[in-house]
Amino acid sequence: MPGRVVLLSQAGLADSIFGNVAMEGCVLSVVNNLKPTAELRPPSADQTDEADLMPYRLLDAIERAAIRDKLLPVEVFEAVRPQFPQYETHQIGMWVERFFRLWCRNQWKRERYAPSCRNI
Repeated sequence: MPGRVVLLSQAGLADSIFGNVAMEGCVLSVVNNLKPTAELRPPSADQTDEADLMPYRLLDAIERAAIRDKLLPVEVFEAVRPQFPQYETHQIGMWVERFFRLWCRNQWKRERYAPSCRNI
């Protein structure tokens, strides 16, 4: 039936998927409350993206300065350092360096075409 919405918060379905997890009215609430992670390490390692990269607010500021404002790494460092006095200057420098290293590595991947067959 087009336009029909199926409610996934039925206790039986929730219990069969998640065990006896409290659902707060919706199965998706469990997923929505998870911290972002690539989940590359065992669950016991408690891996999160923010812990692996840098604080999200700082990451956003670095990205804005580097990508939108087109600043060089040293200029990005000088722009974000006063915005985040709670972090050590050395740590901010390491995070800026890490951002540019990861950005360059992934930009290279974005610029390549996926392998494909070609008709001759």
